[in-house]
Amino acid sequence: MSAWGRTVELTSYRWSPGQKESSSYSKAGDYEVMVGRQHSGDENGQTRYQYARIAD
Repeated sequence: MSAWGRTVELTSYRWSPGQKESSSYSKAGDYEVMVGRQHSGDENGQTRYQYARIAD
């Protein structure tokens, strides 16, 4: 992967807590990118997001 014009690695993977899909909100932290999403059921089901930290 590249960011800021150079090759970087992703480290420190983490999942957000599960939350109801219809009212979910999640935001990556500083120097993080979203790399995954898991959902079950309909709009009332649980959704969680996976983030990883950008390391160079």
